[in-house]
Order: sequence, then C-alpha cells, then structure tokens
Amino acid sequence: MPFEKGKPRPTAAGRKEGTPNKATEVHRAFWQDIVNQQAGRITTALNAVYKEDKAEFLKIVMSMTEFVMPKLARTEITGAKGERIKVTLDLGGSFMATAGADDAGEDEDDDLTDGD
Repeated sequence: MPFEKGKPRPTAAGRKEGTPNKATEVHRAFWQDIVNQQAGRITTALNAVYKEDKAEFLKIVMSMTEFVMPKLARTEITGAKGERIKVTLDLGGSFMATAGADDAGEDEDDDLTDGD
C-alpha cells in the first residue's frame, strides 16, 4: 500500500534504527577488502614514518583512529543547580613531555612489529 499524503506512517515502516542501507554496506565491504589486502604495505609505510618522524606518525595514527573508533561527544557535568564542580587532581610529582626530543636509549631499528 503506497504512502498517502496527510496520513501518518505505519509504525513498522522503513529500516530499523542502526541498519545501514545497502550502498553503505557495499561501500564498507569494499574498503575493508582493500585494507585487508594492503595491510602489509600499510604497516611497512607506518614503520618508515615512525623511524623518520614520530610526531608525524602519531598524527597519522590519530587521524586513522577516527575510522575505527567513533569520537565521543563532549559531556558537560555540572552541580545540582548548574553550578561549576571543582576537581582536584594530585599526580604525586611532575610530568613533562616534549615532542621532537632526542630519543636517547632507543634502538635505531625500532618499529611497530612485535619482534617477528
């Protein structure tokens, strides 16, 4: 029975929530096959970047992460009446990280493999 203008949709009409359409399903399968076939080359390329520029390596990995782990939305937490909440964090010392610092003590041939 076709949809008639002005009447509400039947309750079970359309795809169920979260069900991808066929084009999306085909598209994902296509790219998954490419990634699976090129996994060795991708790892080799990432290892080369890691050896040359660890900061760039991290940028690449973080940008790729978005495709396998969705970004979480920010959540604002407030007190009972909307007032601000004070958070105190005791790290028990100091911490300092610098990008591009000398990698003293690291092996020259370190890479992403598990030593295989």
